[in-house]
Amino acid sequence: MWHYKKLKKAVLFSVLLAGLNGLQGVFVFADSNGPQISNVSGFQTSIFAQGPASTSSLDDITKLGDNTFVTFQNGVGSDGAASKTGVTASTIVEYDRNGQIVNQWQLTGKCDGLTADPANNRVLATVNEDGNSSMYIIYPNASQSQQVQHITYTGSLVDAKGNLQWGGGTDSIAVQNGNIYLSASAPSDPTHSALVQAVIQGNTANLIPVMAGNATATDAVYGVSVTLGLTDPDSSKVVPDNAPKFAGDIALDSQADSQIVFVHHPGASDQSQQVLKLTNNVQIDDMAWATSAQGTLYVNDSVYNTVYAVTGNFTAGTMFVAVPKTDAGVPGYVGILDTATGNIQPFLSGMGSPKGLLFVPLIQSSDSSDSSSSSSSGSSNSGSPGVTGNNAPSTNSVTVATDANGNVDAKALTDAFSTSSTVTISITGDVASLPASALIGVAQKDGATVIVKSDLGTYILPLSVLKLDDLAKALGVNVAELSIKVTVSKVTGVTAAAMTSAASSTGVKLLSDGVDFNVQAVSKDGKSPNVDFGNTYVSRTLNVNGTLDAANTTGVLYDPSTKTFSFVPSTFETKDGKTTATLKRNGNSIYTVASFNKSFTDIANHWAKVDIQLLANKLVIDGMTDTTFAPQNNITRAQFAALVVRALGLTITSSTNIAFNDVHSSDWYAGVVATAAKAGLINGYEDGSFHPNKEITREELSALVVRALKYAGVKADVSAAQQANLLAKYTDANNIEWAQAEIAAAINAGILNGETDTSIGSNLTATRAESATMLKRFLSKAGFIN
Repeated sequence: MWHYKKLKKAVLFSVLLAGLNGLQGVFVFADSNGPQISNVSGFQTSIFAQGPASTSSLDDITKLGDNTFVTFQNGVGSDGAASKTGVTASTIVEYDRNGQIVNQWQLTGKCDGLTADPANNRVLATVNEDGNSSMYIIYPNASQSQQVQHITYTGSLVDAKGNLQWGGGTDSIAVQNGNIYLSASAPSDPTHSALVQAVIQGNTANLIPVMAGNATATDAVYGVSVTLGLTDPDSSKVVPDNAPKFAGDIALDSQADSQIVFVHHPGASDQSQQVLKLTNNVQIDDMAWATSAQGTLYVNDSVYNTVYAVTGNFTAGTMFVAVPKTDAGVPGYVGILDTATGNIQPFLSGMGSPKGLLFVPLIQSSDSSDSSSSSSSGSSNSGSPGVTGNNAPSTNSVTVATDANGNVDAKALTDAFSTSSTVTISITGDVASLPASALIGVAQKDGATVIVKSDLGTYILPLSVLKLDDLAKALGVNVAELSIKVTVSKVTGVTAAAMTSAASSTGVKLLSDGVDFNVQAVSKDGKSPNVDFGNTYVSRTLNVNGTLDAANTTGVLYDPSTKTFSFVPSTFETKDGKTTATLKRNGNSIYTVASFNKSFTDIANHWAKVDIQLLANKLVIDGMTDTTFAPQNNITRAQFAALVVRALGLTITSSTNIAFNDVHSSDWYAGVVATAAKAGLINGYEDGSFHPNKEITREELSALVVRALKYAGVKADVSAAQQANLLAKYTDANNIEWAQAEIAAAINAGILNGETDTSIGSNLTATRAESATMLKRFLSKAGFIN
């Protein structure tokens, strides 16, 4: 394989279409050994990575956590036949964020689809698009012998010899709400399946038909009903929630037919399709959406075996498509697709043949992945890093020891902070005692963090939450006389027994020890009030042996006074067979990790089933009864306020001082309404009422969720220009009474979709299913679940 060298900052685009932030000017850079790549002012393109010398035919790309995965097909035939040089396996390469190789795997066959499944910390791959097809699962963090699992197909669509009913193979993969969808490639005729669902059980995947190649669809441009005739199902992606059109749908490209089919609610009883015909019979190989204004568009070039990284000021919602080199030798390019017309304008040209595309927003949580892997489930966090970033420790932490009693030397702590913004304190007991005198100069310094680490877990404490002057004043002492006591202690005795009993009686499976995390300010006379974190979500971690299913597992708070468990925002990361749970909350308490197995009989075929079950298993939502959820019932203002308070992990106030004249201390919702009002989440009416039993509208619901995002530290505001642009497509936007900014922010954050492509339905009442789905999107956006 020939590789060109030293193409540094060789950059994009011969044409930039009107409307892409108004940028103008084309600059062309050429390398004598490689492609001619042009750059438009405002964008920069560099080489992210090049394939190893033994590889060729770069194809698909995905992202799991901080690392990028790409596939090299190495000339293997579309049915798995050996290449001209005898190669029979594709190569999957994992790169770190700097483009350095982390790992490689050999998968027998021609790898066509590659997609991250972040909820299960794995990468999915398909091989052999034209026959002899199967799947592989890569677990990057497992022990080496357990990293690759081969999956064969079963079910009614597979004959006894393993041949697929449609006569071809499988290609691209899309993961949405825990469901895995495969392109049914190379069908013998359009009457067969074009899109199937793969349900993995052990080493097999049961294939279930989702959409036939001759399904009925609505023409996305003209609005008329048409019968599809798909001959070449190829790439597929989940359309992100902030896309201006088709948000949440599965986009299936039928390459040779120059069509993209958008499947709405795949597999549900109300499944429907729209088809967008590409003008001038252009054929595309992949798709990606800009999910934020700042980010990186990765482009795989199969000719030069190179991954390009394009950065600049994108327009959120822009749909990029890869137009490969034609058989006649016409060079390929990356274009921007107008989803209203099917027209494609060139964006990047001068390369060999673009294949896989991937957009990664600038600000992402570590559990994020590419847009092909999830929708309405937050694989990425494009908000402010305030939720997880406020207390994300620096990687260059300095470690300080304690004495036998857990005391930290003031000079040692001061010296440590002089060289690093993050200091780790390892404890063998339960307590670390930090002299406040060593924290005075750094407590308000941006990013200053103390990590208290024990065998039970860690407490990641941003020093900005320590209002040392206020604490000293409350205790009537000088700051220098204070110490900060951080406790990480295992729950034992009566409390541990009560936890076990409470879990047993409620169907909860405890997966870790109960651990009491606490931070106190201590004066010399022994006074020790707890530190109030305000609105800052502070992280603590718990260790869990083995792997777990994040969909039915959560961190929980245990309340000894009520002997109950409640939801705590939590994410999970598994490495080397062990799982670290990160729990985020703005308070101290007893925490543990637990799993649940809740289901409802009336959501079996409901479009929101996955979101409802996920939130029920995380103790965020309850059923109307033990066995029913009533998804189509409307929800009241008080009920939704209670759900948001629960989703934020807030402690419900016991105050009887309630701000609204129609909410009384005897009402079941009195505490949650008071808590929501105190947190700035809800407002009442001008007459001092709240109308707790009034059914909540989509407008009110949007406003409440956007306020929750802000409370969680996510930047959600949009400019006046963005607001106008986001609402312009909805013909009923003038019906929004007062929350224009909040609805625009909810749309921009991927929390709210239109009722249809052209109506927002702000005055419609929200159902319990809609509320659950919006809460799920909020939790994902805030980095509160993964």
